[in-house]
Amino acid sequence: MTQYHYYWGEAFDELQLAFHIRSADYATEQEFEAAVDEAEAFMDGFVGEVESGPFNFDADGRPVAARADGMSWATFRQIYVEDGAPTPFKRRR
Repeated sequence: MTQYHYYWGEAFDELQLAFHIRSADYATEQEFEAAVDEAEAFMDGFVGEVESGPFNFDADGRPVAARADGMSWATFRQIYVEDGAPTPFKRRR
């Protein structure tokens, strides 16, 4: 399983987890890659960063669910994207 955590904020020292994308949430690798491409395009111009992982492991070292405090890219899009415009953070100039 591949997953990415996307962080954004007003400044690099104020970043917070925005959303995650997990390959396990998509039926095909192509759907996963399309979601990553869409998220990357959305985040372009924001103060932010991306971490790749898995980040959480079970007792046997296998990857498990994304961070509990994060939301999926699909959920994030529904909440924070309105008519193609992101809220609440401003793009870098």
